[in-house]
Amino acid sequence: MTQPPELPQGSSRNWIVIPLALFVYAVLLAAGWFTLTSRYSMPVGAEISMSSKRATFFVANAATLSGFQTTVTLESLRPAGQITVFVLMLAGAVLSWLIGGMLVARAVRLNIGLRSIFTAIASMLVITVLIGAITAPAGGLWESVFGSVSALSNCGLWIGAAPGNADVVTHAALLPLAVVGGVGVTVLIELFRAPLTKTLSPHTKSTLAMLAAVYILGTSALVASDCLSNGFPKITTSTHDHADWQTPLVRASSLSLNARTAGLPTALLNTLERPSQWIIAALMCLGGGSGGAAGGLKVTILAILAAGLVRVFRGEPVDRLFGIALVWLTGFFVVIIATFLFLLGVTPEQSTDRLLMLAISATSNTGLSHDVISASGQDAYVMSIAMFAGRLMPLAVLAWIAAEDRSADVVAG
Repeated sequence: MTQPPELPQGSSRNWIVIPLALFVYAVLLAAGWFTLTSRYSMPVGAEISMSSKRATFFVANAATLSGFQTTVTLESLRPAGQITVFVLMLAGAVLSWLIGGMLVARAVRLNIGLRSIFTAIASMLVITVLIGAITAPAGGLWESVFGSVSALSNCGLWIGAAPGNADVVTHAALLPLAVVGGVGVTVLIELFRAPLTKTLSPHTKSTLAMLAAVYILGTSALVASDCLSNGFPKITTSTHDHADWQTPLVRASSLSLNARTAGLPTALLNTLERPSQWIIAALMCLGGGSGGAAGGLKVTILAILAAGLVRVFRGEPVDRLFGIALVWLTGFFVVIIATFLFLLGVTPEQSTDRLLMLAISATSNTGLSHDVISASGQDAYVMSIAMFAGRLMPLAVLAWIAAEDRSADVVAG
């Protein structure tokens, strides 16, 4: 039996998927909140269920793929609570891949239909579950699968012992999954088709180039920070000295990838040098690719802003995309500043460095912080709003770009 052709991106039958996906997402948020506040999800040994503040934070933390580490750990929750968090995490990832992929394909005028996007999402999840099963230790299948899906979703939530920066599984499985999940579903589809089509769109080329450039610059900056703070390792033929030099390089590579909103719990920020903390903050703001599970501004905004500035300096008119990028950049930092100020108001006892980092991490949906957070006061609501803003604003920006009749070569959002 022959398969029907894919629906074109402009078909109205396609676009009903977006409000439907948002409705299902909202229903899952509500169901998740009620489940987490019930006795079926309460931490083992606890006498009362989770408070509304903490449940709100847990829902936002999972559904926006932020993945902050909290004092109430996932392994302490009953099975219903763990499954609820897993479903919310999946909902946030599928929402980003599905709606983001559709909007990127529409904005760039790619020949990618809804069936291709669904197939790509399903394939990623199946392969990820298999990787989790293969790498699972004895008796740790659920924890391993949860961690693998969390890495693919750029979430960072974890059950059990957290992975280390130098662990083999971190570099061989978790970080590659985070890159795949954060690069953008249309980029993955184009790469899969490349052997047949022999071509890539300007958007995909720009995304891959900017991701590579940011990774190299981020790794180099983190190595320099480590060396300036801890001294330069000697470069000799000695095996011991080679290991001394390899350690900061491996750690910097891991942090550079992880900071672009994967947020795996490989290290708390208070264990890093202060220059490294702010390098990571910049990487958190940049994020990954459009139409992916990563948060942040998206790396392609650098290419859009650079191209627009070149036109300005040449005295040439700039296009609409440059203006949208400026609005998006401004809006992103307005949310960070507003979140920071509200956090200062509700938690005045905390240091400004810590609160600013929390504001950046929440808005970029990264989940990295100086220490484990309790999320039991008014700050839980402030950070939850910031996390939802960071997850939904990029989709709104993509919808704004896609509404233009003309095709865009590169998009950000």
